[in-house]
Amino acid sequence: SIFNLVHQSDLITKIVLACLIMLSAFCIWIVFFKVITLKIEKQAIKKINKKTASSNNIEDFIRAAKKYPCSSAGKIIIYGSLLFEKLNQGNNTISTHISNENSDKLKILLEHEIERRLLEKEDFLSVLGTSAAVSPLIGLFGTIWSLVHSFVAISKHKSVDISVVAPGIAKALITTLAGLFVAIPTLIFYH
Repeated sequence: SIFNLVHQSDLITKIVLACLIMLSAFCIWIVFFKVITLKIEKQAIKKINKKTASSNNIEDFIRAAKKYPCSSAGKIIIYGSLLFEKLNQGNNTISTHISNENSDKLKILLEHEIERRLLEKEDFLSVLGTSAAVSPLIGLFGTIWSLVHSFVAISKHKSVDISVVAPGIAKALITTLAGLFVAIPTLIFYH
């Protein structure tokens, strides 16, 4: 069985398999974390949209955003309202209008804030991408290592009998399988 082959493997092969298992567990944690985070974000956006769908008043948007201050949408709206107030401070009258120059500044600053929030949401995605790229190579390392040991066993027995070759090749292929087991789902979730 596979478990017997793993049990009979040498220390390096076991270390490679342990690394792949830990990498797989970490990637699964990232995927679940991202799915839950995105679900919460989506719900907050839907609720903010629902509360402000029939309104043209900026105050309604700010009130709705303040109910969801941890969401990216809420943070962006609150940040935008603070910028609007800051850019409008020079006016002597309370106004809901903004000059063209200040409008351009507001637009640029809001775009930077949106980019910052998007980058915040991309945390750990590089780990998924790296894991998808590296895990097959780690598995290949384990495969090559086990194949070398298989050839050493062949040279010791001085025969090319299937009973001598098969266990070593099977051990080698387990690490390849483990590397692909990590890489394929990780790459899918990364994209």
